[in-house]
Amino acid sequence: MTVLDGDTYPPSPSRCELGANESRYGLASSTNPNGTFFLYHEGDHYKTSWTERLPGNFDLSTAAWQVIAQMKQTQPYTNIQSTIQGPMIELDAWSGSYILRSNWGQVWTTPATKNAWTNIALDVVYSQNPSVGSIQVTIGSITSPVFHIQTLAADTGDSYYAAGASIPDHLRLGIYHNPIFSCPAPTGCSVDVTNVAVRQP
Repeated sequence: MTVLDGDTYPPSPSRCELGANESRYGLASSTNPNGTFFLYHEGDHYKTSWTERLPGNFDLSTAAWQVIAQMKQTQPYTNIQSTIQGPMIELDAWSGSYILRSNWGQVWTTPATKNAWTNIALDVVYSQNPSVGSIQVTIGSITSPVFHIQTLAADTGDSYYAAGASIPDHLRLGIYHNPIFSCPAPTGCSVDVTNVAVRQP
């Protein structure tokens, strides 16, 4: 996936990702083009895996944020709980590391390498209850501890979700980064992704 300068979805910085931010239409298929890539609901337990390569021109030296994967609360919602400001689960690549973040807070890091295909897996129990929700990440040969955290946000009530209901996460894979990066055509800024799978452990 390659992003070019000007590839924006206002007011967001540039991005090129798999995964529509929409839960009403279910999963995408040949007969359902309006659906999204994958949805995770309260109580679900899935291992989401893929193989990723950061190309040689990927800027790993910077401290500016670069997202390569998200399990983010999906639309439609309007009244999310006040303590949630960012994505529930996010994997970044910057400052020489893969960085697991939740609600914009750092959870875990491990060194990142360019020009090498790397297997990545996120084993997640999805719940708005942090004593139920959990995540364990495997990147290459390195596996993180199991972190017990909130992995779904709660809605405070609107026209689509009832008050207290969990907002499903949706899967996004690709590149989404700070607008300070220059990604001129025709090369742009890229990540390579293959072997995407979502399975119950």
